[in-house]
Amino acid sequence: MSPARPLQGCRIIDTRGTEKLDRLPALLEEAGATVVRVPLIATAPMAGGMQLSRAFDRLRRGADAGARPWLVLTSEIAVGLVVDAVGEGGLDGIATAVVGPATAAALHSCGVTADVVAPGQIADSLTAELTAGEVAHTRVLVIAASGGRDVIAPALVAAGAAVEVVEAYRSVIPPGAADRLRAALAGPPVHAITFTSGSTVRHCSSAVDGTLPAIAALCIGPVTAQAARDAGWQTVVTATDHTAEGVVAAAVTRLATAHPLR
Repeated sequence: MSPARPLQGCRIIDTRGTEKLDRLPALLEEAGATVVRVPLIATAPMAGGMQLSRAFDRLRRGADAGARPWLVLTSEIAVGLVVDAVGEGGLDGIATAVVGPATAAALHSCGVTADVVAPGQIADSLTAELTAGEVAHTRVLVIAASGGRDVIAPALVAAGAAVEVVEAYRSVIPPGAADRLRAALAGPPVHAITFTSGSTVRHCSSAVDGTLPAIAALCIGPVTAQAARDAGWQTVVTATDHTAEGVVAAAVTRLATAHPLR
């Protein structure tokens, strides 16, 4: 096995959604893996541009003179919906806090540098950073997914902030995804499957009717890993660095050892 291609001989299912500019499949292939792409997550918008625009109007009107209001974005999808609704200039004068480096990168690609970035994809760490400062009476707008873990808003409210939450989208399983997943699992042996959110874990479990394959679950962070364990996965591998590169590194650590080629 070439050191440059440590995943050669490994077959990995990638479940990340089609809306994202996903580098994970290409990185896995560069490491030698055969990647079967079965997106298990898609986005269904719930808040239109007008609703988001009005939420921003309320955010600005309610802010104290001289105090910047805060915008909290929990995903790349949230970034796209906000920028589509208000434009890049619509974020002028608003402090931004994001969950995870991928969300920060998506915001930066729109010309905005996040003021606070949670270390990793953990909303709890962002909450800790925000509430460590003086947030009493601060106006905060949280753009989130319906059904997601609601840890940020309650903590900010408890710290005295005036918080509005807009559930701008929900995660759904794409049409035909369940059939494609079952077909992939019924084909040549699969060594691992990637999970980048709790939704991908849940959609996978639903697709296979809870009968999980005996393969490794490669999870981008601890929250996703906990969702995998809760769903019944026996082998759960968590990326130390909560990025696509981190998932590949975790795959190499687990699979290059478990499936060496001689």
